[in-house]
Amino acid sequence: MPNGLLPLICSKNTSGLCGTNGGLAKQLLFSPGQDIRTPAAAFVAGAQTELLLQSYGLSDPNIVDNMNERSTAGVVVKALIDKTQAAGPSDQVQLSRLVASIEKHITSSPTGAIDHEKVMIRDRSSVWFGSYNFSISAQSQRNYAFLSDDPDVVAAFVADWEDSYAWAVAHPETAGNVSLCPTCGNPLGDETETE
Repeated sequence: MPNGLLPLICSKNTSGLCGTNGGLAKQLLFSPGQDIRTPAAAFVAGAQTELLLQSYGLSDPNIVDNMNERSTAGVVVKALIDKTQAAGPSDQVQLSRLVASIEKHITSSPTGAIDHEKVMIRDRSSVWFGSYNFSISAQSQRNYAFLSDDPDVVAAFVADWEDSYAWAVAHPETAGNVSLCPTCGNPLGDETETE
């Protein structure tokens, strides 16, 4: 595709389902009219080998519960969380609940601005992305979410996630005002190992 752009074959409809004939989206959802929170948590619960998350915020306990369950079951779970949201009380509560086996990095964009992505990659075979924040309040806001299993779309998101991950690992100082416990990875103030 020219300029690295992929075609969008789907349009808004009442069921949230789109065609899979080479199009970008397998499922397209809009809140507040459609439930996005339940499918987002189910997307996490469906991970069999790996879940990669990059998020502006992570304050939905259902998503955190499913991340913990998947990690405890042996699924590799890695999370990149924006530093500004991670400093907030709702996110700190949920980040402190993540089990120790989840690799998490508090980060920003390479320019020092916020990391505003909302992406989950499951088993490197499907991707969830959109404007929907991984929070309870996002369901009552005007948001959208795409679910795609198009190999080109998934590969593009994997490459972007890996680039963001490499940058976050190489620049731990971008955690800003969020200090992490050196042994458990939780925000300071909760230095207990999460089980």
